[in-house]
Amino acid sequence: MWCLPDFIFAAIASELGESADTASSWQALFEARHRGGIDRIQFALAGMNAHINHDLSLALLATDKEMHLTPTLESPEHDDYEQVNSLLAKVLPVALNFLAVDITGELAQDTGKIGRLLAIWNVSVARDLAWDFADHLRGLGGVSRDTALDAQDKLSGVIGRSLLLPA
Repeated sequence: MWCLPDFIFAAIASELGESADTASSWQALFEARHRGGIDRIQFALAGMNAHINHDLSLALLATDKEMHLTPTLESPEHDDYEQVNSLLAKVLPVALNFLAVDITGELAQDTGKIGRLLAIWNVSVARDLAWDFADHLRGLGGVSRDTALDAQDKLSGVIGRSLLLPA
């Protein structure tokens, strides 16, 4: 079964030239890692974007396949999935405050940059869309599935790059 850390390690291996192409959302992070003017918070949100908008729906499908499940919005699996949103809603503000403890972080808070970043990308909405996309992919095969995955990859890359724009 693929778990989400497997996708992170696959992206790193890809970036190091050890496997297939790197997903656009992960490539956005690798491209920006040596660029100045990007706050830690931006990297955290862009990593969450890659993890959720690109990897999560694929991990859901892999898990469902291995467990022989086809969960619905009314299933216990979806209820469990939604519980993570509540947990993230509690810990994300704490994590963002932790990342904004130095002068750069305080400046980002004072200029409203954190609020603008959170307006661009919402974790609960992203997770809901990942569930919906996994459900959509279940009904696709061949070229249709490849096209949907390619479009989703490009979109998650655009979102990641928008989160990583310097101040």
